[in-house]
Amino acid sequence: MRLKIKGVVRNYTSFEIFHAYMKILGIQVLRQIWGKCERHLYRWASDYRLEEGSGQPNPLEKLRLTFERLDEINRRDMIEATLRYLVNHIGFEVHDVEKVQTDKGDVVLEMLDITSVVGELSKTIQEAIADGVISEEEKVEIRKLLQKVIEEARQALDAVNKGEIKD
Repeated sequence: MRLKIKGVVRNYTSFEIFHAYMKILGIQVLRQIWGKCERHLYRWASDYRLEEGSGQPNPLEKLRLTFERLDEINRRDMIEATLRYLVNHIGFEVHDVEKVQTDKGDVVLEMLDITSVVGELSKTIQEAIADGVISEEEKVEIRKLLQKVIEEARQALDAVNKGEIKD
């Protein structure tokens, strides 16, 4: 199994992710974290649907199944809370795309917002690369602006989906 998770180009299965954990962190580190023997960890890193006698989904698969059940009963708030718990302390953000709503009520006005943020982003990038080195602070600012572009695009999409185009 060949993984290219670093750039994350596709959705990976839970066992592929566990396999990558083993390659990246090593089996001893995973044994300490999970408190399981090597055999158990190797099972988690293989397709439980194909392994005879295994038949046991790994913790990521169980979490995904839990999320599916929560979504079925309209408790996306619990899914979002779990994901925030897992990633906020390492600098990731979680956004429920179903919650994003247009703040302008018009796709044309939303496009103006996008244009404004892209202009700000372009200026920030040009200033950052002027000296040939992008500092960590500049990277943080660029990421924030990119997130803002994405947020504005989601708002524009919501306006389009609602058919909110004014003359």
